[in-house]
Amino acid sequence: MKNSKTKLLLAAVPMIAGFLIAAPASANVGARVKDMWLSPIAKTSVFLDANVTYVITTSNLQPLVPGGTPDTVIHVQNQDANGSFVAGNDDFNGLASQVTVTVPTSKSVDVLIRAYNSSRAGTATLTITRAGVTQSSFPITFAGSTQMTSSLPVQSHVMTVEQFNGPSDSMLLVLSGSASNAIAFDDDDGVGLQSWIHLDQGCSTCIIVYGRFNNGPEGPATLIYDGDVHTADADADGMGNALETAIGTSTTDRDSDDDGLDDGLEVGGLDSSPALKLPMWGANPLTKDMFVEADWAPCLDPNTCSSQDAWQLTGAAAEAVEALYAPDVKVHIDIGRTNSATTLDQWSKWGNWGGANRAAYTTQCGTVVPARANIFHHYHVTSAGEGGQSLPPPSKCAYGGNGHRTMAHELGHNLGLFHEGNTGSGRMNNKPNYLSLMNYAFSYDGTVGLSRNTISATINPSSLNEATTGLPSSLITKIQNNFSFLADPAGGKVDWNRDGQYDNGVRGAPGWIVSNAPEVTAAWVDPNVEDGIGIGMTRLSSPARLYMFSRRTSDQKVQYRYTTSFAACSGGDPIGACQTWVGPTVIGNSVGGSTSAPTAHPVIIGGVEKLMLIYTDSGGTMWYQIGTSNDVWSAPKSIDTTAVGYEPAFAMTAAKYRVYFRKFSVLYRRDYDPVTDTWGAAQWEKTTTNASIATSFGVSITQGMESSVPGSSYYMALADWTNGNQVQLWRHNASADNWTQIVGAWGVTPPATDAAPALAYVPLNLANQPVGQFYIAYNTVDATGENIIRFAKTEGNDSSAGATTRRLKWLTTPIPIYNYWGTAVGSPELYFKLGVDGNLRAAYHYAISAKITFYPVADGSANVTLKDQNDFYYLSETLDCSLGAGGCITL
Repeated sequence: MKNSKTKLLLAAVPMIAGFLIAAPASANVGARVKDMWLSPIAKTSVFLDANVTYVITTSNLQPLVPGGTPDTVIHVQNQDANGSFVAGNDDFNGLASQVTVTVPTSKSVDVLIRAYNSSRAGTATLTITRAGVTQSSFPITFAGSTQMTSSLPVQSHVMTVEQFNGPSDSMLLVLSGSASNAIAFDDDDGVGLQSWIHLDQGCSTCIIVYGRFNNGPEGPATLIYDGDVHTADADADGMGNALETAIGTSTTDRDSDDDGLDDGLEVGGLDSSPALKLPMWGANPLTKDMFVEADWAPCLDPNTCSSQDAWQLTGAAAEAVEALYAPDVKVHIDIGRTNSATTLDQWSKWGNWGGANRAAYTTQCGTVVPARANIFHHYHVTSAGEGGQSLPPPSKCAYGGNGHRTMAHELGHNLGLFHEGNTGSGRMNNKPNYLSLMNYAFSYDGTVGLSRNTISATINPSSLNEATTGLPSSLITKIQNNFSFLADPAGGKVDWNRDGQYDNGVRGAPGWIVSNAPEVTAAWVDPNVEDGIGIGMTRLSSPARLYMFSRRTSDQKVQYRYTTSFAACSGGDPIGACQTWVGPTVIGNSVGGSTSAPTAHPVIIGGVEKLMLIYTDSGGTMWYQIGTSNDVWSAPKSIDTTAVGYEPAFAMTAAKYRVYFRKFSVLYRRDYDPVTDTWGAAQWEKTTTNASIATSFGVSITQGMESSVPGSSYYMALADWTNGNQVQLWRHNASADNWTQIVGAWGVTPPATDAAPALAYVPLNLANQPVGQFYIAYNTVDATGENIIRFAKTEGNDSSAGATTRRLKWLTTPIPIYNYWGTAVGSPELYFKLGVDGNLRAAYHYAISAKITFYPVADGSANVTLKDQNDFYYLSETLDCSLGAGGCITL
């Protein structure tokens, strides 16, 4: 009987897998949980005409089991809010029953026939006469069971909760005074088709009758009665204090296990559309539960899809996800498939629970069933591959491939885990000593689950012990295989900086994993909408500032930001102050109209350090302006009107200020005289054979060293237009004033780029500058058609033919500077100033958000302590917060 009565308790307590035991009622208040068996109670609806006599009779009683004694009880109940009493009879003509009913107003009533108790079940004939004429006569089966209780006060709740393999449709009567006097009846007012009664009158000695609707399979259910829900529900979870005491939940905390689900919801579910039968799906108010709806996008490619449901999550994948979180968090996943398991433990891991569906992906939370909001997490399967994304932790929605490790990874983000674990354990992805599937280094290593903080050794990239790592040999073997580090597992050694030898007290990037994104430190993303494209960086020593120049999006005028937080820019845990920038400040008199990256460099004019800014316009004219530390800029003056190129490069060599630029696909330079404020004639740059140097974009110039070439030299990265825009590395010979290409540095065919590459040199030890590594970044198109920034470094800087370590060779395959999501526009920027900077900086224009993204520690050598952590602490403590319930812990 569905009706309009208000349910003040939306949940009931399940008797699941032995979780709860029957508890006695208190002296004055009834409260009990009872595991029970539902057998059929016959029910039929009869319309009674006003002032007409109806007689309802049972006859031909037969036992259901040989030797039994069948005994019927008839109840006629109103179809009102509480199924109130109309008439009833226990014994008439022996153990049969008969009632005579006459009503003053026509109405429909419910007629129920039950057994006197569970041992009196049987079959019978039910006959209904109207004014002495038989209206209907048909066979019935009657059973049902009774539960004697102590007093139930007015406003008590009595209910059933569906169990695994139990009937979906139950019925309840509450008797008072005699076996035939039912003061309340309900059929379908509980969750789904279960029963729920709110007593409008109390009873001193109550009998609860329970059963299933008419004939059909019998099975288990849970009976609950709650006498003080309206008078003593201290924590407002929909259950009275006496009932909570009987269950073992808190009377002062509505979510006793802090999983984001109120106790009343976990123990009884929610009568929504569709019904949320949480207890039948495995919920337990004393154990952390996580419910997930796993929708799937249609697979529409006939070449790869057997059906549109090809991406639907499998039961095996769901069980694998559940196993990764067990036993700390019990995961239950609606995957839209029927689970035929015969035990509750297996059945409650996944199933077809009325929510998961094939649906086109919209947003991460876009297709979750509305009734499940803040109750279920949502995972939308969008492919058969790996990779996915979640909203920033903690959250409740994610999407990705149908692999179980991908799903577990994205749900980990929902529950507060980052790729490095959490901030307090060292903010760097690919930590070698964080053995977790959240870590990119181990995401697809099937032997690694979530971390339980088993690795005690810490790692600091700014001071690495390579010969004595303190790591177990088994982990070093994994590091050797997953990262492709040179390593000696038996000796406890790892070549963290990849220079080909084992040292202690050196800098390096332990998170630099081959063919994967390093995500070595946190990035700063410019919050300004007009953040611009085309990036150049430089430093001013007095006052100490790090500048970042770009072109404003709307009109391509030059703008800049600066930071003075250099200590924080060299790493920290967490990285903070470096992410504070002044600006952007637009140089109002600059020449717009081009997206070409500007270049800048400190210059000494009249004994004062100033900034020289150089950039090109859309017609190829190259301009320069002089700026001061108080943000005053000279009027723009032209340098060369036929540059016809992008990204001019600026350097200081032999006390000369020099700009390099492309002119008709040939590399040129012009020198600046700060005394006369004039530029010398354009000269084309020469090779050792006196040939011109071809480039298709701009170039990048950096001050660097080779251990086999004494002194500091200038190095150049360019894209050779005669060889498919291959990225090349060149060294400048100051005495001969020409350039030598460093051939064979890639070891294979050099990669190609779609914009000017960026180049930098960083010492392996800041106190020993002649020994270092070159870094390069360039924009290229990957296999999916996305423009991403690739990043590479050399083993070292020894170019001699006999070198075996620290060689001037690019290491393996260049990797994304961040990860797949790091799509970019234009050229990247790398910056490191010898003798001043502590870390390599990088920046690029992030295409997805159309903002500048800046990496203060792009070389991965942050001064931060990398540690393992217990993932399950964060999973457990953040589960409630992820659903919007409870306070978030510090992540």
